Amino acid sequence: MQDSVPVIDAHAHVAPTCIEQVVRVMDENNVEALIDMTPSLSTPNEEKAFPGPYTIEEIVTAFEKFPGRFVAFCGIDFDEFGTEGWLKREKEALARHVEAGAAGVKIWKTLGLETLDNEGKVIPVDDERLAPLLDYAQELGCILAFHIADPQDFFKPLTPDIDRYEVLQVHPEWWFGDRKKYPYEWWQLIRQLERVIERHRKGTIVGAHFGCAAEEIGYVADVMRCNPHYIIDIAARLQDIGRNDPSYILSVFTEFQDRILMATDVAFGEPFTPESSAQAQHLWNTYREYFEKANTEIENPSGLLKWKLSSVGMSSDILDKIYRLNAKRYLMNR
Repeated sequence: MQDSVPVIDAHAHVAPTCIEQVVRVMDENNVEALIDMTPSLSTPNEEKAFPGPYTIEEIVTAFEKFPGRFVAFCGIDFDEFGTEGWLKREKEALARHVEAGAAGVKIWKTLGLETLDNEGKVIPVDDERLAPLLDYAQELGCILAFHIADPQDFFKPLTPDIDRYEVLQVHPEWWFGDRKKYPYEWWQLIRQLERVIERHRKGTIVGAHFGCAAEEIGYVADVMRCNPHYIIDIAARLQDIGRNDPSYILSVFTEFQDRILMATDVAFGEPFTPESSAQAQHLWNTYREYFEKANTEIENPSGLLKWKLSSVGMSSDILDKIYRLNAKRYLMNR
């Protein structure tokens, strides 16, 4: 494998309290930088900031100790969404977060699933009341990053015949198949995101997890063709990408070689442990193996998923774009 080729992991989560250990692991694995896609706020709250209750200011301060190695994203506080003062409050907060050093805004999957407005209704992803804030974010030069929905199995009836049945046995909280609790079907959420992409064209939008639709690669490609400002990362979806014919994947990655970001969704929480280091190394090695080797059967990076992946063996010039140059262009050249 091309261990000498640096990688920028464009979708990570990093606790600021373990930054020195994380940098050491990055150096050991030739990882040039991490983009922290945690939707952090100025108010610490376990429910609003994964992987821990850290403020955006704490995260940026920690990252500044290692210039060029980290990029931070902030989030949106949907409390009181729909009330008269919400938009003004969030515009002011967003301006502060950008001033503090946030490069973009991360919208997490609770939007469209669990986040409620002031009347107790689930907020759709394309809610027009959110549009002015997203417009303002783009005016500030913010990248908009979306993680909407999750794998399709999480929205289906919970039966043993679905591919991710074992995953849902371990993580029952990931099942969104109850329409009384989660009103929108998978395709409804994905189409809502598509309307947001089409509506906000004044800056870069990132579709996390292969455009939030890794099982529908042809659909994602169509959305990208229609929206030149839309780019995607591949975080935590290698297991879906790798199920496809390698020649098809190679054609898609070749077409969009300037708009796809290497990403794993690696997480370094508190406390930092040797297992954290080993898990990160395993992830990075698996992704590299998939992209750099040709016609090789690769073990699934998820231990709960049984199918193997068929590697693609991309050319070095395309790899260099996906591994690092695209991240530099879109996420770090600010």
